[in-house]
Parts: sequence; C-alpha cells; structure tokens
Amino acid sequence: MNAGTTYDVLLLGAGGSSGHVVGRELASRGLSVRLAGRRLEPLVEMAGELAATGVAVDSVVVDVADAAAVRAAAAQVRLVLTTVGPFVRYGVPVLDACLDTRVCYVDIANELAAVRQVLERDARAQARGITARARWAANFGGVTADKTHADVRRTLLTSLVRSSDYSIAGAVRTMRGITTTQAALLPELATTDLVSTMPSLDVPIAIAQGRLDQVAPGEAAQRFYDSVKAPSKQLVWFEKSAHTPQFDEPRNFRRLLLGVKATHHTIA
Repeated sequence: MNAGTTYDVLLLGAGGSSGHVVGRELASRGLSVRLAGRRLEPLVEMAGELAATGVAVDSVVVDVADAAAVRAAAAQVRLVLTTVGPFVRYGVPVLDACLDTRVCYVDIANELAAVRQVLERDARAQARGITARARWAANFGGVTADKTHADVRRTLLTSLVRSSDYSIAGAVRTMRGITTTQAALLPELATTDLVSTMPSLDVPIAIAQGRLDQVAPGEAAQRFYDSVKAPSKQLVWFEKSAHTPQFDEPRNFRRLLLGVKATHHTIA
C-alpha cells in the first residue's frame, strides 16, 4: 500500500453497466470505493447509492487514456479495478500505471489478447510486490445479460450438440475455434478504426447494439453509425441486452431481422 492511501479500490468505468454491478459487489463486501469515469454525473448518482450501505465512497473524473491522471488516482488506493474496454486498447495503459505506482490491478477482460498482455507483465508485477489479474466480462453480464462465462459456454455447447448440423467432433472443433479466432483477430481489431477506414458503404446498414455490451461498447457503435454514409442505416438499441441480443431479447431481435428482410425485399 502506498503512503497516503485512502480507499480500497479505484473503480474505473464506474458509470457503465458493468461498473455498476462491480461497484455494488464491492460495497456489499464493505470495501471503500473511489468511483472513476469520464463524466461526473453518473458517478455522483452511484456514489449516493453505495454510500447508503455505509461504506466510504468518493467520485473522481479520470480518463483512462490519460496516463498521468490514472497514476495520480491509483496512488490513493490499494487496488485498481477497470471495467473499461476494449481491454486490448485501454487495459494495458492502466496496468502500466499500476506497475509504476506499485498498486494491484484487476480487470474483467473477455479478450484473449488482453489477458495475455496481463500475463506477460506478471513477472514485473511480482517483482514490484503487486498482483495483476484478469477476470471475464462475462461474469459481470457484459457478454450475455445475467449470465456468467460458464453459463455462456454451456449454452453454446448445448446448442451445438443438439443441432443436427454438428457432430460431436464438429462441436468440439467449433469451441476450440473460438479461442483460435480471438487470438488471430483481436490484436488487429484493437487497432482498427472503422470511422476512418470505412467512411461509406454501398449497401443498407442495420446495427444491433446491446445497451449493456462490454465487449463492443455502444459508444463505438454510435460513433460509427453517426459517421458512416450509406443508402439507408439504422442503429437499433436493445436495452436489456449485452453482446448477444439474439439470446437476451430473442423476440425483439427476430422482429429486427424480419423488418430488415421486409425492407430489403421492398427495395428489391
């Protein structure tokens, strides 16, 4: 612990959906929390909720892209817990700030490349007398609402086994393929900016975005939607969904698909 430490946990991304879940869990365990995010208003509202449980709570504006600000905030806590994704882009700068200030680090990354980045710094962390851990976003409802990582994998595996399109061997290869695909694509995705590389498309666009998504946060989808030019476009928000609206809100997702299909046929 650093001299002058005043809080148990600095919670980055506290204003988001996963941040709310984590914040409540920390408070329920009696831990003092410093809520951090880019905007103060949602932090103050959440601070009032957590303070009612009797724990010490504070709010501070911190942009994870500002390394100096992260280091300054980290120096006042025992542990930094970040829920800000994508973690392959925003996790490592926070972890490096924690290493600089000798403060323990935890994230909820659901990205294999991000987890590897944490593991690659494990020796440095141990040398500085701290720990660095990655925890799955799925365990906080960031992939499928109200489901853990084990729940998501179990659901997927069950659907594959029950499908007539997959043999047992095919189902196993599919599950393994998820990890292989993530390892191959996530590093590239981390540096991909569709706003600059895809300014326009010649086909209609329909974007289904879960409001609770912590794998592909809605801010990125909104920026792309606002910038891209297309014959027609729509951004449909699924208020009760994370990264998998087809599972979280199947009826609404089916309604969207049928609407897109009907519109396409009408245009054709």
